[in-house]
Amino acid sequence: MMRVSFVDGIALGSRDGCWRMLRLCGRQIEWNRTMCRRARLVEMGGELHESGQVRVRHIQVDTEPMGRQVLDQVKEDGSRFEELARAISSCGTRDRGGRLGWVRRGAMVPEFERAVFGTLPGLPVLIQTPFGWHVAIVDEVDDVDMPRTITVEEFEYRRRGGELDWQLVDVRDAEERDKASMSGFISLPMSQHPVWTDRMLRGELIDLDKETILMCHKGTRSSHMCDYLAQLGVRHPRSLIGGIDAYSRDIDSSITRY
Repeated sequence: MMRVSFVDGIALGSRDGCWRMLRLCGRQIEWNRTMCRRARLVEMGGELHESGQVRVRHIQVDTEPMGRQVLDQVKEDGSRFEELARAISSCGTRDRGGRLGWVRRGAMVPEFERAVFGTLPGLPVLIQTPFGWHVAIVDEVDDVDMPRTITVEEFEYRRRGGELDWQLVDVRDAEERDKASMSGFISLPMSQHPVWTDRMLRGELIDLDKETILMCHKGTRSSHMCDYLAQLGVRHPRSLIGGIDAYSRDIDSSITRY
């Protein structure tokens, strides 16, 4: 008779149990290898997060001694980060408690980028850049390297396929929407962002974690809005290239061009 023993609910004496345990071991070994590779990267001054984006907060000060003092305070009590940012940061993000939002490669100066892509979430670090000294914390890492734009062809293909896992936002003003509009879009005019930003951040208008397609007339304002929403913490904002004008020209000529 085969002797069966159990580890974490897996019957090791059975053939299926042995294969399951081998698979679990394999995953654990691969996880260990990954963490070792990441540790070596950090030791050599490389980057921990090789793609995607990171959600970052920072406090900017003028001198290294002040930066080290802030770093010590944050290490001692991380809950004071927002309070310290509002009180002493010299960056405009102080009004948001130091939140830079989602940062992608190429958006920041090299010194800052290397540091935030080379640190673990939740670990405060001190960084020197041409703008001064920064105490920064990576709050979250998103490994999905989603582009910030979408073509009208890809948009239409997914729309016709019944895409449900996104949200559509029209950033034009009311008089433009009266000239030409598309179904399924909610209205968040770029010109009125001081009016709706707080409600959006409370989750009343959009889901901050969903892919968000932004549309304007020809793609300029929606591109700027992508950067703005990313700074506020919207995970995947994307600008419709060419806007409603390109959609009318290339996809649906029944929509009025203006």
